Amino acid sequence: MMLALTGCTLVGCTGQLSVDEEELGHDSHEMLVTPAELTDGWSRDGDWLVSPALDAPDGASRVGVFVGLVEEGALPTLEARPLLGGEPVGDWVAVDATWSEVDHHVGVAELGTIGDGAELRIAASESERLALFRWSAVIPEEALPMSVDEELGASQEALRRELSGLGIVTRSAWGARATRCTSRNSSKARMAIHHTVTPSSNPARQMRGIQRYHMDSRGWCDVGYHFLVGQDGKVYEGRPLHLIGAHVGGHNTGNIGISFIGCFHRSGCNTSTYGPNRPNDASIRAAGRLVGELSRLYGITINTS
Repeated sequence: MMLALTGCTLVGCTGQLSVDEEELGHDSHEMLVTPAELTDGWSRDGDWLVSPALDAPDGASRVGVFVGLVEEGALPTLEARPLLGGEPVGDWVAVDATWSEVDHHVGVAELGTIGDGAELRIAASESERLALFRWSAVIPEEALPMSVDEELGASQEALRRELSGLGIVTRSAWGARATRCTSRNSSKARMAIHHTVTPSSNPARQMRGIQRYHMDSRGWCDVGYHFLVGQDGKVYEGRPLHLIGAHVGGHNTGNIGISFIGCFHRSGCNTSTYGPNRPNDASIRAAGRLVGELSRLYGITINTS
C-alpha cells in the first residue's frame, strides 16, 4: 500500500463568526515564512521588518502565529494590524503568547476590527532567532467558554476498542487540552493523508503546539486531524474519531484526517529546521496499520490514486 501526502498545512477559514465545521480546512489564509524570506521579502521600517500583506477575503479579526526558535527563549516581539483594500484600518497590536514550551510558541493578536487582510511585523533585532514561522489571519470560530478543570483536562472519550491493539498514544498521554467539539460524524467513508509542515522531532510536543495553534489562532474546537503519525513510529490520537474533523475544507463529513508530523515536500523543507524530508519506515508502517484497520472498520476501499 502506498500513502500519498497532500501538500497541506495548519489552517483554513470561512467568513462567518459561527462556522459550519464542514467548511473548515487547514491550508488557507496562512503564510509560511523561512528565515531567508524575512530578510529578502519583508520590508524594513525603522526597527521593524514588515511582512507582505496576507489576504483574507473571508475576513480577518485575529492573527495567530506558530513560532519555532533556534534556541530556548521567549516569543519574539511581534505586532499585527488589519488591512482593508490593502490599506491599514487599525493600529499595530501586540501578539501575546498563549502557549510556550522551550523553543516553540503560539501567539495571537486581536485586531479590534474586521479587515480583508493583515500585516505582521517583527523587531528586526530578533529576526535571527527564528527557525520556523507561520502565521494566519482569520475570523475565529466562536467556542463555548471552558472551566478551569475542563481546560486542563483531556478528552474522556475512549478510543474505539478495535484500535486498542495499535498502541495509539492517547490524548491524555500526550497532554491534550479538552475538546470543545460537539458535531458528531460517526459514519466514515474516506480518509485524507496530510503532513503538518512542522518539525518532526519530539512528536508529543508538536501535538501540543499544533492543537494550541488550531484552537487559539482559529478558535477551533480541537486539533483538526483525527490521528497524527510521528517519526517515532507511533500514532497519536487527535480529535475524537466520532466527531467531524477540520482538515479538508468542504469535504470533512465522513472524512478521517490523518497527518504525518513533519515536513515532507520533496523541495521546500529545510532539513536543518524540519528534520528528514521523507517519512521513515517506522512511521509508514504505523500509518499503514492504522489505515488498514480503519478501512476494515468502516468499509473504506484502499487505493493508490
